[in-house]
Amino acid sequence: MSRLLGKGKETIEEKSKRKRRPVSAVFSSAIHRLSSTTSVANKRSVPEEPPIPSKNKPPPAEPKLVYDEKLGEWIYPVDDALQAQLENVNYFVKELLVRNLLSQSEGAFVVRYSESKRQCLALSVRVPPTHNPACISHYLIVRNQNGYRIKSCDKHFPSLQMLITHHSVMPEKLPVTLTFVQWNASDWTEKIDDVPPTPPLLTSENRHSYITPHRKHLEIDENRNSK
Repeated sequence: MSRLLGKGKETIEEKSKRKRRPVSAVFSSAIHRLSSTTSVANKRSVPEEPPIPSKNKPPPAEPKLVYDEKLGEWIYPVDDALQAQLENVNYFVKELLVRNLLSQSEGAFVVRYSESKRQCLALSVRVPPTHNPACISHYLIVRNQNGYRIKSCDKHFPSLQMLITHHSVMPEKLPVTLTFVQWNASDWTEKIDDVPPTPPLLTSENRHSYITPHRKHLEIDENRNSK
């Protein structure tokens, strides 16, 4: 009987020991419940902020092919996206001053808007007099779904920059390889005092040549060097 009572007493003591918890454990549990309650209350009280609208600009419109009857092919005209790219390259000019190219060595060049094809770009290059007595030749740049190419060439390039870089290494059908020049914006600002009186017009035999290095251009025709 005593054994049974003793065993039962031990069992009761063991149970009481199991029920006892250290003060630190009780305190930690209380802190955890308090923090959980506070977190839930804060989530309920703080309103959700509306999403911030995206500041990303809409993607540029895809260029559309147009048919050029004189070229006899479909081309992409110069659009806003291409103009934005041109503003970031040093060799692009809106108007050509001939004296600037003539003052440079052979291979110097600029890219500009075409005079004969308003929807295209043109490449003006300082060339040897043996190739062109005027020392400057002009080449039409055609852009279509295959990329960019010089009209007299068959090879296309994914971008204008790649076309220029390639021809600075390999001339292909150009008379010289292209040479990069560190142009300044002031190089293309013509002062009134520097412009001489307009000379007489050229004859039909040499209408593509330049009379003076101060003259901007006379009947520039990129197709002449692209056939």
